[in-house]
Amino acid sequence: MRTLISVNIQVDGNWPTDKELENRNAVIADLSDRNLGTFKGAGAGMGSMNFSYEVHDEKGAKVEIAKAVFKHLPGYASSSQSTEVKASKDMEVANDTAKQQAQSKAAPKLDFGMGV
Repeated sequence: MRTLISVNIQVDGNWPTDKELENRNAVIADLSDRNLGTFKGAGAGMGSMNFSYEVHDEKGAKVEIAKAVFKHLPGYASSSQSTEVKASKDMEVANDTAKQQAQSKAAPKLDFGMGV
């Protein structure tokens, strides 16, 4: 069974900056290079930017998505992200690093949404 994973990343303003969009697109390129699944689209506005993939391995995809987000969008961490993928040791280390980086400002929220 394939699962649709939609990732929503909150930003400070109504629209992401050019740099935030550039970094989000780098996340998408990184995930495509990892053969995560089928890219379904991306968008932005109303205080967030997002992208979606259709995947076979939901749990593994969440870990790979989190790694790519931490690599290209440092500081974009949230408790919902660490709760959903905390089984991965790499993810715990990446989450700790992102939390440290975010101490100087409130980190935007990264949310996973799933569908079938």
